[in-house]
Amino acid sequence: MDQNQIEPTLEASIREVMQTLPPPIRSYLAQGRYTSVAKNLMMKHRLRIDQAGILEREIMLLLMGIENPDEFTQSLAEEAKLDEQTINGIVQDVNEQIFIPLREEMRRGEQKPQQSGPAAPVAPRATILPPRTTVIPANPQMPSRPPEAFVSVPKYAPPPKYFKLQNKIPPPAPPPPKPLGTDRLLEDHEEPHIEFHNVPSPGPRMAPPRPSIARQPTSEAGPPPNLPGAMPPPRPAPPSPAASPSRPKTSPPPAEGYSADPYREPIE
Repeated sequence: MDQNQIEPTLEASIREVMQTLPPPIRSYLAQGRYTSVAKNLMMKHRLRIDQAGILEREIMLLLMGIENPDEFTQSLAEEAKLDEQTINGIVQDVNEQIFIPLREEMRRGEQKPQQSGPAAPVAPRATILPPRTTVIPANPQMPSRPPEAFVSVPKYAPPPKYFKLQNKIPPPAPPPPKPLGTDRLLEDHEEPHIEFHNVPSPGPRMAPPRPSIARQPTSEAGPPPNLPGAMPPPRPAPPSPAASPSRPKTSPPPAEGYSADPYREPIE
């Protein structure tokens, strides 16, 4: 008995909801076009008969707005026991075969101009005449007034402002003067050289006079032994083993004085 009371209540609720739906969705439900879509999805995804019945019911509730998309997928997972991959495929097919065509049909219905009733007659506007004005002629006895000349006054423009920035950095020191003759730069293959101008040619070279040095008589004893280059005295000959006639010993020739330079050129 309770089930019989629930079914009339559900049917009454569906009839009430149908009155609030847009005309394209109302016509889609009244024609039962969603039933053929549910059968095609059952064959495509290989659903059982009970699973196909749950899918058809959920599509109808989704079209009426009684359930939202989250409740639609939850019912397919809990009641129909479908896996996530199958549910995603069903959701994509429902969007492409039902909701996208309905959305396009509703958009075309909104773009059609609505037929309006006959236009109300426009009441004629009252014409308001301007008041009549009387033109007073000018007095010919009065002197004519010369026309006023309008002088255009130039618009005041403030003088431009210039901001002078004081340079606090002292000016650089002037470069030192260049020496004469440094303007010419040397080339890569040229070496620096010094030129002499107006140099007198050297004359004949004169040898300085040779100073006369008086020679002192040399002693026969020879130079003292401490002078450099002195000849050492000859050593005595060792005694011969056999008796030989003794020869008279001769003294070495006296060395010349060291005052004379043997490498100096003689004076002509």
